[in-house]
Amino acid sequence: MKFKGKFKEFLDLCIEVYANVQDIDGELQLEYFARTDWRNRNHDKITKPRLYVSWSPGGMSGGNCWDDAEPTAYTNHEKPKELQILDKVLEKICPDINFLQYRKLTNQLIKFDDWSIGEYYGNSTDYCSLSVDVEELYNYLRHNNIIDGE
Repeated sequence: MKFKGKFKEFLDLCIEVYANVQDIDGELQLEYFARTDWRNRNHDKITKPRLYVSWSPGGMSGGNCWDDAEPTAYTNHEKPKELQILDKVLEKICPDINFLQYRKLTNQLIKFDDWSIGEYYGNSTDYCSLSVDVEELYNYLRHNNIIDGE
């Protein structure tokens, strides 16, 4: 059965799906801090809900306060994660979505980001993430007649 409702009801369904799934890659973030303000104690809180997953592929390590070692690149051998929470939400909200619709949706809405957080002595940790803005997802599904919005 195709979802029909307003954004608030859509978001409530996303919250319900997230509360009932375990052992998947990804989460529903209702509020989070802007990464650009990580070092600053006055974090900017962002309240635009998103489906999100992140991982660390590696970074630089080995630098120290005695300056007797150069930082060296390392890898975690961690494979990129999939945004499985998106699949669970779509399974609940529009179980009849076809493969081509799904591919177009993911190509258009999933945002990739990568960044590095510097540490002391030239060390750093690299991160990557995939995310989908929940309101953009709702609007995309409505606009493409995959769900009926109000």
